[in-house]
Amino acid sequence: MRTIRRLYLYLVAVISLQTVLWGVINLLRAMLDTQRVGGTASQLAGALATIIVGLPVFFLHWWLIQRRISSDAEERGSGVRAIFLYGLLFGLLIPVAQNLLAILNRALIDLFNLRPETGLLGVQQTWIDNGIALAMNVLLALYLMSVIRSDWRAGTQPEKNVARISLENLTLSQRIFRYVFVLYTLGLLVFGLQQILSYILGQIGPPNINALSPLANGLSLTIFGGLLWWNTWRTVEQSLRSEEEQNSLFRAVFLYVLLLIGLSTVLISTGTIVYEAFRVLLGRSLSFTDWMLSVSEAISVAVPFGLLWAYHMSVLRQDRGTVEATPRQAGLQRLYQYLVAFTGLMVSFYAMQSIVNFVVHAIVSRTGVVEITSSNDLAGSLAALVMGLPVWLRPWLKMNSTAQMEGDGGDRARRSIARKAYLYLSIFIGVVGIMISAGSIIFQLLGRVLGDPGTGSLEELLQVFAILVLFVILLVYHWQVLRNDNRMEDRSMADKHGKFPVLVLDSGDEQLAGPVVTALREEAPGIPVAIHYPSSGVPGENLSDAGAVILTSGMAANPPEAMRIWLQSFSGERIVVPVKKEGWVWIDSDTISTTKLSKQVAQTVLKLAEGEALDGSGRTSPLVIVAAIIGGLIVFSFLMNILSRLLSF
Repeated sequence: MRTIRRLYLYLVAVISLQTVLWGVINLLRAMLDTQRVGGTASQLAGALATIIVGLPVFFLHWWLIQRRISSDAEERGSGVRAIFLYGLLFGLLIPVAQNLLAILNRALIDLFNLRPETGLLGVQQTWIDNGIALAMNVLLALYLMSVIRSDWRAGTQPEKNVARISLENLTLSQRIFRYVFVLYTLGLLVFGLQQILSYILGQIGPPNINALSPLANGLSLTIFGGLLWWNTWRTVEQSLRSEEEQNSLFRAVFLYVLLLIGLSTVLISTGTIVYEAFRVLLGRSLSFTDWMLSVSEAISVAVPFGLLWAYHMSVLRQDRGTVEATPRQAGLQRLYQYLVAFTGLMVSFYAMQSIVNFVVHAIVSRTGVVEITSSNDLAGSLAALVMGLPVWLRPWLKMNSTAQMEGDGGDRARRSIARKAYLYLSIFIGVVGIMISAGSIIFQLLGRVLGDPGTGSLEELLQVFAILVLFVILLVYHWQVLRNDNRMEDRSMADKHGKFPVLVLDSGDEQLAGPVVTALREEAPGIPVAIHYPSSGVPGENLSDAGAVILTSGMAANPPEAMRIWLQSFSGERIVVPVKKEGWVWIDSDTISTTKLSKQVAQTVLKLAEGEALDGSGRTSPLVIVAAIIGGLIVFSFLMNILSRLLSF
């Protein structure tokens, strides 16, 4: 109920505040901008209407928010408030940056004597328009910063008789705010460099009266975006003095997202360049100047995004060298590698399919090689293969060699969700592709036997058969890799299970021992299990070397003296099972049956035996969910493309 109330109050507050803010801005623009002709009355009426409606709504909800804060310190440290403050601050600083950029851009446009409409920002605005919006957003941003500072003080230096608030939500919101702002400034910088390169490469062609507009726009974006990025990124780097920021998973996610953006854009742009090169090699008559003009746009995109990728790859490597990677960060790295490998595999497979179609067509139709190779489709397929194979092989060979290693490193690599997802997605595509292509072949053969004149030609039949072979190769290769992983994993786990004996302490009524032993034999039959009854004394030396001891919550809370001393000296793991007992209430245990508890115990023992960390969360990582969605979309689009091609035969 509290969260819903907070969401309502802050959502209405931010909407009404933005409404009032831009109402005031439009009102001042209408009153002060004498250069604007027409529409003054309607603009004044619209601005006044938004102010009259929005102002009382904002003040009412802001008063309710402040009243809740003064009476309840928990409200000040809530996540909703932290997101509201930093989200609103971002929404105020972006217009500030955009209006400053518009002023700079218009100044450069005037300096180069260009037409105003060739500008990038603020084409229809005046200096007064930008100045008013700039001033109002700055004033409100300064007030909001003072509110944020007061919240931080409440967590670090609270007033007397006031409870100190938690800074966890503020810290997370501040971190997100900084990195999102870095992303915004990077966008300005990269786009500015692209515009400058576009101008430089455009000089190869004939003179153009408007050729200076990309230079003016690019300089404004590069100068402004570069300065803003340098200042923002320096703030982020200075925050790394905190160990919490160094180990932040959000930072790692941010860097990997930038790597994916940079790499994918570079590959697409480079693919365009390679495609145009193949067109020339396959017979297209084109001068070097014309060829450079045809690829100039791709080059202007590839260079800044390549710099983006290279810089953040160096930052990521530096982070790995200074901070020990957590299991989640290592998993994130594997996810990135397998995403890149899977994308390269799909591009390469599609290219091979297209090339095979050309080869079959050349053999069956017996046309000249020149006619076939002059096709733009063949040039595109070759370009895709040249770009896709390295993208697949480099990360795949690296990750696959790691998975073939013996020891804990190899075990973790083989059992990673990213690797399993990659292999099963590839196998799934192979199986579905075989089903579709085999069905198409059978359909065509039956049509020929039954004398259907609409059945496809021999060329189409051979093309589908070639696609079937490709799907078989895809399936067999990844199936063999998966089988090898399973064999190595079985050997490794059997060895680990055998070296991790478990001791179950039972009170004598078999309330714990029976279900737990049964569950362990089902989940991990290779783990040795022994049962000991405390009534017969403490366990002997042969049982004291167990990897884990399992006991009920009642025995853990009130053990016999001898057993208490033995438990204190026990060097293995202690697994406490919350079993019902009269007079004792264990939270979240009364509704769980003994069978389910025993299964949870067995799964915990299995993780301990295999050296996995116990986080106790039991929740699926959001990164895994995002990866699954991305992989599903890629697979779906790929299968739909294959299906449409097969059905077209």
